[in-house]
Amino acid sequence: MRNLILFLAVAGFCHTSCKTENQRTLNSFELPVNQCSYDTINMVVDGLKQGVWIPHTNADTLVYLNDTSHSVTPAITSGEIIRHLKKGGNKKLLALANGIDLSHYQGDEVDYLNKKSDQLSFVICKATEGLEYIDPDFKNNWDMIKNKGFTRGAYHFYHCADSPEKQAQFFLTVIGNITKADFPLIVDFEENSIDKSCKKSDIQKNLLIFLQLLKKETGRQPIIYTDLNTGNAYLNDETLSSYPLWIANYNGEASPTQPSVWKNKRWTLWQKTSSYKLGDNVNDLDIYNGNLIEFRTFIANQ
Repeated sequence: MRNLILFLAVAGFCHTSCKTENQRTLNSFELPVNQCSYDTINMVVDGLKQGVWIPHTNADTLVYLNDTSHSVTPAITSGEIIRHLKKGGNKKLLALANGIDLSHYQGDEVDYLNKKSDQLSFVICKATEGLEYIDPDFKNNWDMIKNKGFTRGAYHFYHCADSPEKQAQFFLTVIGNITKADFPLIVDFEENSIDKSCKKSDIQKNLLIFLQLLKKETGRQPIIYTDLNTGNAYLNDETLSSYPLWIANYNGEASPTQPSVWKNKRWTLWQKTSSYKLGDNVNDLDIYNGNLIEFRTFIANQ
């Protein structure tokens, strides 16, 4: 069996065979490629491109990474990789994955974001609302987030009074194609989503129709954004707990309080505060429930 031998690296360090003599490895371990899942392989490829992973000079790296002729099993898990990272003390990949969310209210802030200095992993932006509204800055935000190297996400502000089928089609049309490098599509369901004409008995039924259409068209499980009060009042169908939760909860604690339907589930994203400062701008701070390597695995697998 051929092994893909990878060396963990931090900024300014690489394998001892590098041209610069003062460069060295922090720690190393082997990944048998024939035993890796494709998601793990893709994660490694991403790490190689970004310089987070350093390939050993004797390893069959990119040739085997691109070879899809052999069968693979998910024998090497992200948990095993994380344990190796902890042994090597690689703080970069073990840090929490943080991000912000934007709409036209933030103006041209996206133009000034810097992935390295701002220490953000992802940016989520508003795309659509109801049946006709497109955020004026969506196109620029959507393109710039990708161009600047962030993982990007897009959300639709849902209205109970509007057809779930038409809202889903509108959202999908505006977004166009999303890739496995992007977040799954997101629905924003909060107090202002509850239009006066809505019957409570129809709210969850129609929201599930909307979510199921998104999943059917994209092949990925959508994410639900909500707050504690709205979630507890309107989202009590157990089926909804199968969807990843992005919870807005400014409780000042070490973890968010979740709506009851998700009480036995892990939250995925936490909008922890609405007063996070980036330069002169004030933003919502969003935290992924895990470190950077777990975040990348979630994006690849979801």
